Amino acid sequence: MSKMCSHHPPITACYMWNNEHGIRMTFNGNINVKQTDHAMVHIDRYDEDYLIPIPDAKVKGFLAGHLYPEL
Repeated sequence: MSKMCSHHPPITACYMWNNEHGIRMTFNGNINVKQTDHAMVHIDRYDEDYLIPIPDAKVKGFLAGHLYPEL
């Protein structure tokens, strides 16, 4: 879904989602990715398994062309 929020100055917002993979993204100059799943981490040395949440991510500088991610 995308929408022109303002014409003066021109501002566009976008929202994408995929429930099957648990991903939600918003865009308003930065890309925000909200992940709703978990990952399994196995530590061989102790033969232990851990269920950890996948962190949300943000990519800034999209419009300026100087991309850098944040977790």
